[in-house]
Amino acid sequence: MRKVSKLVVLAGAAIAALSAAANAAFVPWTQPSGTVPGLFSYSGGGSDNGLFGNPIISGSTFTFFPSGFLATSSGAVAGSQTTTDRLEFEVDIAPGAIDFASITVRELGDFSVTNGGQVRADAFLFVTNLDNPFGGGSPSSDSDTFTQAFSQPAGGSGDFDLTAASVLPNGWTRLRIVVNNTLQASNDAGGAALIQKKVAGVIVTVNVPEPTTITAAIAGMGALLIRRRSR
Repeated sequence: MRKVSKLVVLAGAAIAALSAAANAAFVPWTQPSGTVPGLFSYSGGGSDNGLFGNPIISGSTFTFFPSGFLATSSGAVAGSQTTTDRLEFEVDIAPGAIDFASITVRELGDFSVTNGGQVRADAFLFVTNLDNPFGGGSPSSDSDTFTQAFSQPAGGSGDFDLTAASVLPNGWTRLRIVVNNTLQASNDAGGAALIQKKVAGVIVTVNVPEPTTITAAIAGMGALLIRRRSR
């Protein structure tokens, strides 16, 4: 019964924290908009609490190295802490590309528990087709959860790895990408628990014309020009 009660408390804390995050001031990236040539442009980048920090953009991957994105709880009496943030940005397909194929989120971090407690990490991915937000499989979503519990006086430490991915229907060219994250730490009386996010990545996969298709198109255009000149 005690374990069930603790999970209920943690779930309630997570819901309350997400509600508070929804009312928080949005923290934009240092460069909230830009272009990845040949793939897509992005805009409106930021998060509710700024815990993700600014992305390093390489190709079609947005990589974050969060600072201070953690939950920690300790003390003579049992307690818990929940930390959340919501990442959001929009992407538009680049001229010459076809559409978006998939969105993948991967997150890495570590945890430690001393003298009993529990840690949990949740990642939720939501991808909305801005051209048809209420139809055609929109929004597309996925989630992943990591949890570890140690009965007093046991403890432990290690790493966690979360992955959420959405394969998108054909024809999606304007997207809003939202990633909701929750970290929870709860300690038994006299114990301590900590969990923190170290790395987060959002991979945007784009369908582009095959090189053979491009070559054939160029050859076809060349043949057409030759015909026009011969006339």
